[in-house]
Amino acid sequence: MEHLANIDITAAGTVKFAIPKGGKICGVYSNANITIGYDDNGSVGTLLSNVAVWEPCPVFEPAPIAYLVITAAAPCKVSIRYEVD
Repeated sequence: MEHLANIDITAAGTVKFAIPKGGKICGVYSNANITIGYDDNGSVGTLLSNVAVWEPCPVFEPAPIAYLVITAAAPCKVSIRYEVD
């Protein structure tokens, strides 16, 4: 089943989105460029920098304890499409 999470980032900074157990990221959309990273059970990295849309193909399916890390240089609205088994 697909879900949509909406995040309002009210100032420059970083927000962590907890990916539900069994979750698969289908897309990330923002009205301003952002950096998309991950924290996968302590393994931290950057997936993409300076993007407004990310639709991974195949879907991004991290370990059970993982976060998407969204970093914005200014206020923006971010939507995350994800599936959960």
